[in-house]
Amino acid sequence: MKNDKALKTSKLIEQCIWKTDEFDEPNKSALKIDSEVATDSDKEQFLNILKTGIVDDNWKSNYANNYRFFKKKCLMNG
Repeated sequence: MKNDKALKTSKLIEQCIWKTDEFDEPNKSALKIDSEVATDSDKEQFLNILKTGIVDDNWKSNYANNYRFFKKKCLMNG
């Protein structure tokens, strides 16, 4: 979706997920989110999902499974 509301929502979400510079531009190498319980592999999958919106079929982390679930639900309702 590329309408104004979708773009504004996306920008607001980016500011919640990524650290931003003085112009509120996201730094996609600096996450605000950290987990003390996830494995390094799971964290890497999470970061890749956030950066690309793509989930490898071989990924089995909860992040990957949840992303697949919600993507499927969105496609069914969209």
